[in-house]
Amino acid sequence: VSAFVNFNVFIKPAVNNLYGMEPFDVIKAELVNDVFKSDGKMHFLRGYYSFNESKNSYMVETAVSQSSGNIMVLNNANCLVVIDEEKRNVAKGDWVKCIKI
Repeated sequence: VSAFVNFNVFIKPAVNNLYGMEPFDVIKAELVNDVFKSDGKMHFLRGYYSFNESKNSYMVETAVSQSSGNIMVLNNANCLVVIDEEKRNVAKGDWVKCIKI
């Protein structure tokens, strides 16, 4: 899982840049659950986004388990939810950046 995340965050954007493509396919989405971090590092959480037609916007839910050994969560994820360094707790209803995978 860690190798997959690192590939999507570092290698894929570099290759896309070489070919003149956008580095990421990024969306903004409303978080449907709270997220708590215990450190000041940037986090890339596995999540699942969907389009909410009634709100005309994307919604995203992070996976319950973010263990680097849990490959099944990665199998069900369709994005990486980016939580910046300066944010410790992100509340339900906050807007976050999501990298499509």
